[in-house]
Parts: sequence; C-alpha cells; structure tokens
Amino acid sequence: MKAKTIKVSETLARSHGYYLFGGKGDVWNNTAHLSKNSEPITLCGRPMLSTNWVRIEGVTEVGCEVCAQIFIDQITTK
Repeated sequence: MKAKTIKVSETLARSHGYYLFGGKGDVWNNTAHLSKNSEPITLCGRPMLSTNWVRIEGVTEVGCEVCAQIFIDQITTK
C-alpha cells in the first residue's frame, strides 16, 4: 500500500517562515523542496547551490515528500 502523499502549498510554507527551492530538474520532476529562511540546505538535507528555478517558474507546491513530512512534523509540534 502506498503512503498518503502530503500536500504543502507555498502559502502555508511562507506563513511559517519557509520557502520553496529547487533547480530546473526539480521543476521538471515536480520535486520542489522546502527550506527555512536563511538556511543553506533544504529540510531533506539538499544543499542549495543552484538558481532557484522553482521560484522563477512559479511552482506553488512542495514535491519532495521528505521535506513535506519534516515541515508538517515541525509545525505541528510547536
């Protein structure tokens, strides 16, 4: 059985001090990541070394399931 996919919107992320990040490959593969403001890596540990093509292309939903789960865990334990 496949695990339930968690949907996290850009609006929800921004309201908690997070933003979407990803390179061209993330745009093409729908795997946008999340990062806390001013952090150099995403929540799943990916270094942010490229241009943020997710922002440029207007992606509005997190596609990385690891980032989404970590985000949900962080905002629900506060």
